[in-house]
Amino acid sequence: MKKYKERLKNERKEKLSKEFCDVLQSVKSSLASGNSLENAFRDSGRELVMIHGRDCYMIKELTNIVNQLSVNIPLEIIIEDFGKRSQIEDIQLFSEILKYAKRSGGNIIGIITKTIDTINAKNNVKTDIDTMISGKKYEQKIMNIMPFFIIVYLKMSGGTMLDPLYGNLIGIIVMTLCLLVYMAAIQLAAKILDIEV
Repeated sequence: MKKYKERLKNERKEKLSKEFCDVLQSVKSSLASGNSLENAFRDSGRELVMIHGRDCYMIKELTNIVNQLSVNIPLEIIIEDFGKRSQIEDIQLFSEILKYAKRSGGNIIGIITKTIDTINAKNNVKTDIDTMISGKKYEQKIMNIMPFFIIVYLKMSGGTMLDPLYGNLIGIIVMTLCLLVYMAAIQLAAKILDIEV
């Protein structure tokens, strides 16, 4: 269950990162046409709905951003809070750069462009890696469950063949050690195939 929850959390973070990149693309276009940064974030929701639908994660965040902007909370503080809650490195870096850019009057469009390029590059590398190792991940899943099928097959067809392994103390100790080695091998394989970008 822990691994499953972790996988769902990582998938959610990847999806949110892609949606945030689309929001920044919309914000960039809006800024180029003369809107303020705050109004650009307010307007970006319409484009996001067309791309990802109303149920996407970023729509909820944009609603939260618009609500906080309406009570005069500065955008850089809102984005910083969003970065902390999402635990996505790109959003956290963007919030830090945005804070300094707003303070010193930096090139916001250039910063947004650079952030979009960085997120897209990371997503492309991750997709390439996932494509290259997808076959190995499938093989790993098969190898993880194979020993159980072998034991069930031997139990059903072998009669008393497994009695020396499970019918006495030495056999139980040896098979317990084998189980621990097997579990360690599963963990090691998962770590090898879990490549962070």
